[in-house]
Amino acid sequence: MFQQIYNPLVPVALHGPLLTDQSGLPRYWSTIWSVVSSGQLAASTHTKKLRYIDDLYSHADRLRGKHALDDALGSLNETALAEILESWFVSIRNRPTITRSDEKRWQTGLAFVTSTVTWLSTSGTSNDRLQRIEQRIHRLSTLYSQLHVHKNTQAEIIRSLPASTVEWLYQTLDPASADNPFKRTRKRWCVFVAFVLMLHQGLRRGEMLLLPADVIKSDYDHKQQRTRHWLSVRESKYAESDPDPRYSRPQIKTVHSRRQVPVSELTATLVQSYAENYRGRPNHSFLLNAQSNRPLSTESLTSAFKQISDSAGFPVWGPADFLSSGPP
Repeated sequence: MFQQIYNPLVPVALHGPLLTDQSGLPRYWSTIWSVVSSGQLAASTHTKKLRYIDDLYSHADRLRGKHALDDALGSLNETALAEILESWFVSIRNRPTITRSDEKRWQTGLAFVTSTVTWLSTSGTSNDRLQRIEQRIHRLSTLYSQLHVHKNTQAEIIRSLPASTVEWLYQTLDPASADNPFKRTRKRWCVFVAFVLMLHQGLRRGEMLLLPADVIKSDYDHKQQRTRHWLSVRESKYAESDPDPRYSRPQIKTVHSRRQVPVSELTATLVQSYAENYRGRPNHSFLLNAQSNRPLSTESLTSAFKQISDSAGFPVWGPADFLSSGPP
């Protein structure tokens, strides 16, 4: 339930919008989110977002009982969160009339869940559990951030992987997965990093194979009070001193393809971990390194995804089709 608190018995610092349950008690995680976010949002925006989040809380109560969303967030219950988000999305999507505010409602609720899980997973969590939770955050964001509520009357060409396939790929390509089709640890990490870069950063196959080992750049953003990460899509700056030995040399598609791409902290950490621990020590500067200590080739990457498709038992489109936004 959405309320405005202006009672003189309540400290002034706590005055403003608040979400409460059926008993009038504050919703725990929305209250924390509200305190953290209120200073960064205009009052009207803050109020609107809280109303959207209240809709998510009400849906979770109807679906799984009282305090379902707060309980799922507090226990980092990925299964419960996925069920709540997916069914909430379906309930919004199936309304007779869908407006742009419904799209904002969905995106606000998704952002609230993922940001809260991020806060929780980085506070007092063991390294092993933190790694598992980080993978869950990646998976959850990928599965649901691709969903859009707003109906489009025009027919569209499907250019993204179905959520079920993304989920299967994440579980199978996890370097620690027993179902991973690749035997060697270095190969597992190489393919997993390639999958994440194509899926999350929208890189074409050729663009990704040109990335140098030090591709991730970081700087502290004083305005946002956080460290930001990015990568540059361009010809390797080491090209003159480090010629490409591959037979089929990957290329940037057009001059307009050269760009800077923002990178999440989780992706930046994954790439850095691969570069430092699993890439090996080849005598070339390219990020993705083959088992032979040569730069990963287009043919090797295609072969790897064919092996993934063969192990799936159903067609999994390769990097030249769905995982990338175009040909190499």
